[in-house]
Amino acid sequence: MLGWPLAGQAIGLGKLAGEAIIGEGLQLEIPLTGSIDRPLGSECVSVRRSPDAVDPEYFPRDLVARIDSQTGAARIVLTSRAAMRQPLVEFRIFVSCGYNLVHDYVLMPAPRSESAPVVVQPAAAPAVAAPPVAAGRRLPDGIAGRNIVVARDTTLAQLARQHFPGPLRQQRFMRWVAEANPQYLAGPQATQRIAAGTSLTIPATVPPRRPGDHQNSATPPAGKDRLVVGSGGSSARNLKQAVALIDQLTGMLEKQVAAQAAYSEKIQQLETVAGELGRQIKTLEAEAAKREARWQVERQAEKLAREQEAERAWWNLLAATLAGGMVGGGLLFALGRLFGRRQAGDDVIELHPDAAEAGAEPEPMPVAAAPAVKAPKAGPLTEFGWDDDSHHLPAAPQPQPRRIDFELPIDIGAAARQEPGDPANAAIELANIMTSMGLTESAAQTLVEHIRENPRESLPQWLKLLEIHRLSGNRSEFERSATELKQHFNVQPDEWNAPPAAGRNSLEAYPHIRSQVVKLWRKPECVTLLRSLLLDNREGTRLGFPAAVADEILLLVAILNSSR
Repeated sequence: MLGWPLAGQAIGLGKLAGEAIIGEGLQLEIPLTGSIDRPLGSECVSVRRSPDAVDPEYFPRDLVARIDSQTGAARIVLTSRAAMRQPLVEFRIFVSCGYNLVHDYVLMPAPRSESAPVVVQPAAAPAVAAPPVAAGRRLPDGIAGRNIVVARDTTLAQLARQHFPGPLRQQRFMRWVAEANPQYLAGPQATQRIAAGTSLTIPATVPPRRPGDHQNSATPPAGKDRLVVGSGGSSARNLKQAVALIDQLTGMLEKQVAAQAAYSEKIQQLETVAGELGRQIKTLEAEAAKREARWQVERQAEKLAREQEAERAWWNLLAATLAGGMVGGGLLFALGRLFGRRQAGDDVIELHPDAAEAGAEPEPMPVAAAPAVKAPKAGPLTEFGWDDDSHHLPAAPQPQPRRIDFELPIDIGAAARQEPGDPANAAIELANIMTSMGLTESAAQTLVEHIRENPRESLPQWLKLLEIHRLSGNRSEFERSATELKQHFNVQPDEWNAPPAAGRNSLEAYPHIRSQVVKLWRKPECVTLLRSLLLDNREGTRLGFPAAVADEILLLVAILNSSR
């Protein structure tokens, strides 16, 4: 017996009583020795696994401990429902509630004894019927002929199933226990509840554990020289029980065979379904492969068709561009010739009037070649009506030679001398040609490709792109391009359905900007100012100029650049 340190011991644990039999439950008792000076109930006793156990499997997990004080002396009753299968039993008893008492127990279960009694007929005895020999046998747990205390609420049927597996032996056990305990089992034996703590009397005679163990009264034979072992009158009954057992086993085997056949049939069905699913999967995979190959062929054909269409469109575009260039060159050449002739005619008409009053008619003078047309430089902003300063006005009107009524704002020769390879102008011209041919999508794509290369230098291309989207009715692309344009330039494009705002479509509506432009006109700083007006959008937070004002600013920048 072991005690916890620094704990006073008033009680002790006595010697373990009871038997542990393999194949049966435990029914053990441990008496309490000493004096109990404080309350001690069943909740104070517990069964634990010993830390020094040889094997954890030797611990009975369903072993229950309780305190029994009905007989006067307190004792610990240990019970378990499960049958013992281990060759060794190890557990620890712990008593708490201030006693702090602990003890380890190790039991070795004994094998179950199944020997039959032997009846010997003496030779000198007369041949008379022997008195009946009781076939009494102890219960498997060693409680036959004594009282047991039920550990928990149960029924007699449950108690019988705990000790006997066969239904016949269970019925006999219940009948004999009910006869021995009429005060508790007066009603139906199988269903009547037995309260925990009930003390039942187990009769000394109980049903045997196996068929053929019944021992009835033996009738010795008439002969006086024979040794009789067992009983000779139970052969027929044992044979019937054996036949019944064989029939039961045969039925069980037939059920198992039928169940196995059903399982085999189900397995075959599952295998058939699995094979069918496998074939369907292979068919679907083959169909998917065919569709994939067909889709690849169609995709290659579509790609080849697009390439051929793009190549034809390119050649058509090149031919249209060449034709347009030739027509434009012819127009420019014709305009230059016309302008030169009219200038020469004006020079002839501008002769002084006194020459006409001379008496003699002058001799005809040789015709001189028309002078080359010079590119006029950008004039003052009085041409646009923005000059508010008086010092720019002429002091007195001067006679001017007569001019033709057709005047270009910029030099036609300079326009003709523009580099045809300018990417910005080429993109706009190409977009105009494509639009005239009905290729609006290709024109928009051409402008987008140019804009992506240099978005901060492509305001004319932006405005042209919005115009193309409006003409083609592509509102979503129009709104997306307008939003992106406002992120790069200080320009507010017109809404899709809204007309241009009245009163704010010219630089005349911005006096402070007009005064700065007039002040810096013909100076390099003027171009910088005009470009900053278009580029300074303060990360898209400014309202921006209308598209018409942006066009005027671009026109002024073009005039200044051409006059350099």
